[in-house]
Amino acid sequence: RWAGRPGVVASNGRDDTQVEDVEVVDEESGESYRRTGILVMAEHMRYLVDEYERRQSVLGNYRKAATWIDLPDDTKREERFAPLFIICDEFLDHTAKANGKTLQVTMENDARAYIVEKVDYLLRKSRNVGFHIAIIAQRANMSLIGDTIMTNLPVRMVTGQIDKPQLGTMFAVEPSQVCLLYTS
Repeated sequence: RWAGRPGVVASNGRDDTQVEDVEVVDEESGESYRRTGILVMAEHMRYLVDEYERRQSVLGNYRKAATWIDLPDDTKREERFAPLFIICDEFLDHTAKANGKTLQVTMENDARAYIVEKVDYLLRKSRNVGFHIAIIAQRANMSLIGDTIMTNLPVRMVTGQIDKPQLGTMFAVEPSQVCLLYTS
């Protein structure tokens, strides 16, 4: 629904060129592996980290600019500064480690670790350059998503089913203190 819209990076494990998993040959080993959604999400994170660093570099040229909003309008236009809404969909599917020692599993587990590391990094660092990140997961659980990432999500919302202990974990408070938008 959000993919392809201006100012949105929707990372759901697919990209515009990927209809099915693409077979790739590793240059070092000569072994082949599939370019799966996990690897695509890691590629998105590489792009976002590069874009963050580019924006941070521009921002660093303006001592009085604390955030991208403080930049002169002509600089914003020239440097393509605008808010960027980043959606990491199916986050747990793309970050839960797999067992095995094949090249595919190793590459995907490395990609999973990279995704978690960079999402955490961008959540902590990138608001000043206009990044806004949404993490979507089927099971919103702090122990699965990670407490550092959960702590840095300024807004947390649950739609669908969640039990009271999960609700308390998700919002880091007693379940009775969570404001419910709808109850049945």
